[in-house]
Amino acid sequence: MSTMVVAQRVALAKLIFQNIPMANIGDVTGLRGSSAAGKLYIGLAVGNPGAGDQSTNEVAYPGYARVGLDRDSTKWSVDGSGSVANLVDVLFPERTDADAAVTAAYVTVGTAASGAGSLLFVAPLDSPASLSISQGVQPRIKAGSLTGTVS
Repeated sequence: MSTMVVAQRVALAKLIFQNIPMANIGDVTGLRGSSAAGKLYIGLAVGNPGAGDQSTNEVAYPGYARVGLDRDSTKWSVDGSGSVANLVDVLFPERTDADAAVTAAYVTVGTAASGAGSLLFVAPLDSPASLSISQGVQPRIKAGSLTGTVS
């Protein structure tokens, strides 16, 4: 199959990131959003998780945890081409131990706060292309810098 039609990419992105129903698929109500929107969980990975799950190649340091962002239009924007961006900073816990630095090279978006949740999106970090996480570093993804397109 070829690429998804733009209007449907936008609708799918809004369903996933903003919990807005996707009309005209199946019955008259389409693909409905969840009754409780819930969150998407942002994580960091040292290598590309590929076809794995959220725990595949995930960074590990004392205190590290994925960060949950609500599935709504206050946390995520979706534009007319299906491009998505975070509207708020994503702040991971600060590293407090003095062990060797861990280098994150990928950011992940998935369904679970911890463990082997479903991986929805993966992207290499840009600017910088990797993030060295040592004692005293609190990883942050600035608002508007976690971007991608549902296609």
